[in-house]
Amino acid sequence: MTRQMKNAAWILCIWLGMTDLYAQIGAHYYHAEKFSLEEGLGHSVIGDLQPDANGFLWIYTIGHLQLFDGMNFINMNHLLHEDPLHGQFNFVYTDEIFFINRNMLYKLNTVDYSADKMRSLELPGAQSEYMTYRILYENKTHLFIHSVKDSVYFVDKQKMKIDDVMQLPHKLHNYTVHNDINHRAIVPGQIEYVAEDNFLYTIDLKSKQVTARQDLVEVYNIVKVSRDTFVTVDSENLNVYTPSGQIKVKKPDTDVITWNHLIISHDNKLLLALNNTVYEFDLTTNKFSARIKEIGSDRLADLKVRMMEIDIYGNLFFSTFNKGLVKLHPRYPGFNFIGSNELDKNFVKSISGSDQSNLILMGTLEDGLYVFDTTGQLKNRFMKFPDGSVHPNIRGILKMTETDYMIMGDAFYHFTVRGDQYQFKKINDFKPTWVAYYNQPLEIPEKNKYYLSVWDGLAEFTLTDQLASRFYELHPLDGAYAVTRFNDGFVSAKDAVIKQFGPELKEPVHTWSIPDYGYFRCIIQYSPNSILLGTDFGLYHIAIEGEKLQPRKLYDKLVYAILPGDAKDEFWFSTDYGLFELKPDGRLTNYSREIGLQENEFNTNCAYKSSTGKMYFGGINGITSFYPADVTEDPDIIQSYVSSFSVNNEVVARYLKDEPEIKFILSPKQNNIGIDLLARGNKSPLSYNYQYLMKGLNAEWVDMKRNSHLNFHLKSGTYTFYYHIADSFNPGVTPSEAISIRILQPVYYRWWFITSVVLFLIGIALYVASQKRKRVVMKIRYENKLTQKLQNERMRISRELHDNIGAQMATVKRNINFMISNNEVLEPAQVLNKMKDLEGISTQINQELRDTIWATQHEHISVFNFIARLKNYIFQTLGPESAIRVYYVENCDKEVILGPFLALNLHRICQEAINNAIKHSGATEIKICFEGESEHFKVTVIDNGRGFDMQTIHEGYGLKNIKHRAEMIGAELNFTSSNGTGTILEINFRQLESSNNSMDT
Repeated sequence: MTRQMKNAAWILCIWLGMTDLYAQIGAHYYHAEKFSLEEGLGHSVIGDLQPDANGFLWIYTIGHLQLFDGMNFINMNHLLHEDPLHGQFNFVYTDEIFFINRNMLYKLNTVDYSADKMRSLELPGAQSEYMTYRILYENKTHLFIHSVKDSVYFVDKQKMKIDDVMQLPHKLHNYTVHNDINHRAIVPGQIEYVAEDNFLYTIDLKSKQVTARQDLVEVYNIVKVSRDTFVTVDSENLNVYTPSGQIKVKKPDTDVITWNHLIISHDNKLLLALNNTVYEFDLTTNKFSARIKEIGSDRLADLKVRMMEIDIYGNLFFSTFNKGLVKLHPRYPGFNFIGSNELDKNFVKSISGSDQSNLILMGTLEDGLYVFDTTGQLKNRFMKFPDGSVHPNIRGILKMTETDYMIMGDAFYHFTVRGDQYQFKKINDFKPTWVAYYNQPLEIPEKNKYYLSVWDGLAEFTLTDQLASRFYELHPLDGAYAVTRFNDGFVSAKDAVIKQFGPELKEPVHTWSIPDYGYFRCIIQYSPNSILLGTDFGLYHIAIEGEKLQPRKLYDKLVYAILPGDAKDEFWFSTDYGLFELKPDGRLTNYSREIGLQENEFNTNCAYKSSTGKMYFGGINGITSFYPADVTEDPDIIQSYVSSFSVNNEVVARYLKDEPEIKFILSPKQNNIGIDLLARGNKSPLSYNYQYLMKGLNAEWVDMKRNSHLNFHLKSGTYTFYYHIADSFNPGVTPSEAISIRILQPVYYRWWFITSVVLFLIGIALYVASQKRKRVVMKIRYENKLTQKLQNERMRISRELHDNIGAQMATVKRNINFMISNNEVLEPAQVLNKMKDLEGISTQINQELRDTIWATQHEHISVFNFIARLKNYIFQTLGPESAIRVYYVENCDKEVILGPFLALNLHRICQEAINNAIKHSGATEIKICFEGESEHFKVTVIDNGRGFDMQTIHEGYGLKNIKHRAEMIGAELNFTSSNGTGTILEINFRQLESSNNSMDT
């Protein structure tokens, strides 16, 4: 069996499982990727598609021949002599790809996908706008191509020439795909086809005799199952023809089948696509065994499958009617999905349940409380509780018995389940301070003690008739933290501090400070003397050695929740890259959405392990549930590519693999290098982690995360580019995949050029001596120019101090004189107000003086330092308690240099705009965007305030000041505002270098 057939068998063997006839399988979840015009597909109508031996998908759409590598759609029209209007691929009996376009046959290059190694053959007959030829049959040496004139051409695949031709006595059936008759089970020396009279005919290739084999009566699709068995589809039935007779199986519905809706998945299974679903038919039982009705949140009835293909990785591709391409990933056994497709997303905040009671409770961020059985069937949903209160955000669920739970919404409820009967009882002594964004449950049923973490401690509950409660303060300040049981006590982590408590939760037994790892999200005991800590910066194993902690990083990205596995020292944790299994030997295994998870992204402390060992991890689209022992690990063998290598924005090579030596020797002007990486494996290319090391440029691995595009502007020299693609970043990996890049020296660095220059200088030495006096004069002029430029800089700083600080000092002087002159008549309250005004002005003078000194002390100010300065100013202005939220978008080159005067005035413009938004607009959100590179730079300040009418607004001092400063530094200003829609201010430098070098800056 070929690799493609093995993978195809694997994907269908694990699909959905056997169910009652036509019943929907609801417990499984398939990750699907949809591709249309927005993702680069040439046209939403796909004429034909075929995977090649590398797993890349060739696609023919209206007007386009494209190659899809799992991430990018590459236009391959340059391989053809004319625009592709009507075409067909062969069915890949070997590793070669052929494409017929009108009367041209192309043997496509699948080695490096270039045009120079591609061959073509013009078939007899004039060109036509329509498809005049079809591939009828293929073996190792020949393609058998049928024309509309009923001729069959025998084309040698290697020599690309016609060896023979024969005539058919019949016209072919218009609605059958003839190559599928011979695709799966080759009968040496024979071709089978369906004629327009619905008879199946056989051609003997040696004698060229045509024999009628079977009257099919009516046929829409036909596929060969084995050498002596084939299946057809008509309007009512699926027909299985065997040597012993015909078996009719009624279709689940009577949709009319169109082109290529029937495909063999492996020896005993085939897939049939109808309008409402894709059915699996078991040829051993002659029954429809399962179906795929939904992929993610999309119904196949809405997509309408047109064609199906399976690639070497087991991915099933659907061509749809006018809606592009769908890629369905095979799932691993063991993972199940619990959620609801009624909404686009189920942001899960809390999970609990009972395998014994067949119950799963799912608390969500905005959609209330869901009640499922353990297979994922929705039993009930509560947004509005029986007392009339509405609780969309279910922050915590605390299990006390198999039927008793505590539900934390905006209030606290005792939730009791008896079969399908649900009872809510509100807890009256509920404290509002217990309401936190994250609530982590801790259950100690053997002691009848149940805990729920709140802002600054633990709320303890004891299940009695009155439900006794008690509160323990663990951290004096508000804020979410992580807590877990540790030996006979507890351990908590918050704000770079870890505390150990005894069983009575009194004063901490130990308090340790550890490095700032970002937000501490989850914690769990690893051994009697160590813990696992999940943070924004990764997963850490922290050993407790007396009064010291010894942290060791195990994983380098954000960790949401941790659960213990079945084996000793086995743990599972959730991330933004899916689930990871930490094995006892320290190895990590990654599982992602492509194999059945709800999504790759999960939520903090949203995890639950049942008494039977079943795990539940909640994320942004439901729950992933599984028994660890049921998860079959299938190693993901990743094929790494440089999918494109560009020089000065022009692609010079595609799909470079790890070969012994790949070298590029480039001229000095060919120094803008673009590199796109690609991972091919069981997952989507967007789910892998990319990293690179460029020797000659940097000495350590650079983590690109999910980004696969790189761009370098290189100086002359020799560089070696290494790349590595895996599930996670590995800074210690040994370089393997590499590309050598050599940028030649400019001509003026070469020896012969230098020699010529030296000889030339000797020859003109006397002339240079005679021009000495002129050079002295030029030097004096240059020094005068420098002096004038220095004087201009001094004058600019003087004007800055005079216009701003001088004017404010004058205001201070006037206020002081007024208070002295009117001392006797001023009331104390008036004096106090004047003093407060003076204090504010003094503070502003101090700030502006600092800004001026900051600018003048630096000859060059980078965009990075400018942004940091502005962020610090905003933080000091708003303070930590401000309700206004500030967002920063930094899509810019932070190494770009700003002149001091330009930086100072741009800083002042941003200050004025931000102060206006804070003081006058009533805004609750401010977004500041930085964009640009070395040539141009733009800063945009956006607020969601009340805005103003651009036609009627009075141009006050602040707006005039902004415009004046913009003119001084050569910036363009764009205001956009209207009543009720907020304000947008754009400060745009179209020629940043000119602004930096102008006399005004």
